[in-house]
Amino acid sequence: MPERGASPGLSTYVALACLVLLAPIVIVCVLSFSGEGYLRFPPSSFSLKWFDIFFGDTRWRQSLVSSTLIALVACVIATTIGCLAAYALVRGEMRAKKFVLSLMLAPIIVPTVITAIAMYFLTAKMGLVGNMLWIGFCHAVVALPIVLLILLAALQGVDVNLERAALSLGASRSRVFFKVVVPIALPGVMSAALFAFLASFDELVSEATTISRVQVVTVTCQWDEGAAGRVIHTYVDCQILRGLKGPAPAMVRLRFLGGQVGDSAMEIPDMPVFRAGEKWILFVTGNGNSMCPLVGAMHGCYRLVTDTASGTEHVLRNNLQPLMAAQDVQVSLDAESRIARAENVLSRALTTEQFEEAIIHQLDANKSR
Repeated sequence: MPERGASPGLSTYVALACLVLLAPIVIVCVLSFSGEGYLRFPPSSFSLKWFDIFFGDTRWRQSLVSSTLIALVACVIATTIGCLAAYALVRGEMRAKKFVLSLMLAPIIVPTVITAIAMYFLTAKMGLVGNMLWIGFCHAVVALPIVLLILLAALQGVDVNLERAALSLGASRSRVFFKVVVPIALPGVMSAALFAFLASFDELVSEATTISRVQVVTVTCQWDEGAAGRVIHTYVDCQILRGLKGPAPAMVRLRFLGGQVGDSAMEIPDMPVFRAGEKWILFVTGNGNSMCPLVGAMHGCYRLVTDTASGTEHVLRNNLQPLMAAQDVQVSLDAESRIARAENVLSRALTTEQFEEAIIHQLDANKSR
């Protein structure tokens, strides 16, 4: 009996869906070759100048290398664990299968900020702050559920009779897995690896509830009653100078765990220190009342300092090193210190306008996805 082809309506629907999904990517690719200084589609002229600027700047190249290294580590770890776990869940007969699946999908169910805080404190206790491989491992935790879901679907399409035939011919379980299962499921494995790679990029902007340029008005510390007893909280009242994402009221109050009241001090490692009159760009998550309302204590705050020679305002990281490129927000502070040590010149850091422009560009890119 001849096979029936797909109906014209279904083919049209699939083609339109693919067009809608691919059109933004095609537009961005075309605009990358634009010769103009602003976004306009279609561009009136074409040039490679943006590629020349990007690859000709050592700061951008270093950022690209760091981001790629972290993403590759996350990709390898998440794909390897996800592939083995998916195969065990599809072919295994374990009683706790649903519990194991729920546990492995937890990172996409639990709010990312909770996972990030837990990872940070574990990292600090283990002394691995700034370790690239460890950062890649932490990114793999976030990417693992995506990999698992893709590979569960891919491995369910592998005919179990092919595995049984290989086993009956004397092949071991491991040989069957690598010689039969993996080649058949390879398209799914490659897709999962790609998603794991992409999942480790651009966490800062997307995770922030609000992004603002602020000026600190007052900083006060006081004792409060907490779930574990009396604790010291630091309250930072800020005037919003410019809102880049989310609501932008005239004033905002942030609460941080830790501080000093009289002779009593409660120190929290790597928490930022604010002083009245300072200007910052803050990436805030939630309602501003968590233990640290920033997107990571080290990556959610950027101090703005004016260069006395030029009068231009530049961006510093929490370790007071100049932020040399927007992509460096993904580089650990220890690595940033090593990178910037040779070019610790404030005038070469990003200006406030350049950093805010990069943030807005990333927000626009996230909206188009």
